[in-house]
Amino acid sequence: MIDYTSIPIILPLPLFLGLYTTYTKISPFFNTEKQRAYILSTISATTMSIISVPFVWTYIVYGLQEVLKAGGEGWMYVLGKVGVVFFATYLTSDLLVGYFKYRSQVGLLTGWVHHICYIALMIHLVNSSQSPIFLIAGIMEVPTLDLAVSNLFPSIRNDERFLVTFFLLRILFHAILLIDCARPSSRLITDDSWMPTILLALSGALHVSWFRGGLNGYLKRRATDKSKSKSKAKRLDEPLVDTAIAFDPTVLDSTLPLPGTPEDSPLVTPYTPSQTPMTLRDSYIFTNLPALPAIPAIISLPTIPPLSELTAAGFKDAVRNRWEEQRGRFTRGGALGGLGLRRRKGKDTETQVLVQEVEVDVEIEG
Repeated sequence: MIDYTSIPIILPLPLFLGLYTTYTKISPFFNTEKQRAYILSTISATTMSIISVPFVWTYIVYGLQEVLKAGGEGWMYVLGKVGVVFFATYLTSDLLVGYFKYRSQVGLLTGWVHHICYIALMIHLVNSSQSPIFLIAGIMEVPTLDLAVSNLFPSIRNDERFLVTFFLLRILFHAILLIDCARPSSRLITDDSWMPTILLALSGALHVSWFRGGLNGYLKRRATDKSKSKSKAKRLDEPLVDTAIAFDPTVLDSTLPLPGTPEDSPLVTPYTPSQTPMTLRDSYIFTNLPALPAIPAIISLPTIPPLSELTAAGFKDAVRNRWEEQRGRFTRGGALGGLGLRRRKGKDTETQVLVQEVEVDVEIEG
């Protein structure tokens, strides 16, 4: 038979080792210290939300008295003790690991003071019969789970979802549980103890403060986003303006020239009102340039017949005539005479040779 009283003694050490080992394995996947600070919070919020399900179900269906009765025996008793010990171990691990790994994320009030107070509360609950009430409140860790996962993976962050779940569970449901525990009939089954009521009231005040801060931050972000959208819509739709803003986001519309007014530049023509207002782009268009003289047409050149028009017979005749001419020169004047370097022997001979050359050229051209 299992000795349930030994559970608080044997669980803390293996739970701490498990939490620390999980942190060391997962933390390298996250770059910032803030993200790594939410690893243990994600594990704790997930575990407490799951453990609280049977207690919340019993409370909604049967009421507070039945939850206290079921949580005092059987598997719900064991589950309640495990939940309390686990949460105390998480608080201790968050302080120890946080001190060495993400010290800047462990604040004085929300870190050290909050965790130490809850560790003391867990010690009280593990030695009393009121742990089922705490396990009912464990469902309030769902907003914490949303917050932790959103910090680990910013792409899935949704402020509206977080605020809605926070209000429903940590404000509305918390108020219902507080009123239920404060009733005289409920205090009869808790040995007329005001401890659950006082603790729920203190934590409720803390939740209201957190919700107000979160809501104010959300509204400020919305107002900032709207103002940015309006200022962006007022920008001039000009490539030059967009380029200037890309290089220097501090550029304001007031520093740019107003549409419909000329630029102070000697390159711009004098301003004359028109139906279409002049834009920044239009100021660089020269509309009054003097007319340039027309470029005269290029003198037409004689058309050279294409090579395809030359017949094979004509080409052969031209080659044959040229060959006969060169052979005649070589025969009459020898090698030097063929090159045109022979000595002239008389005016008649020279005239005769020139006439023959002209006749040959005429035959080739014909």
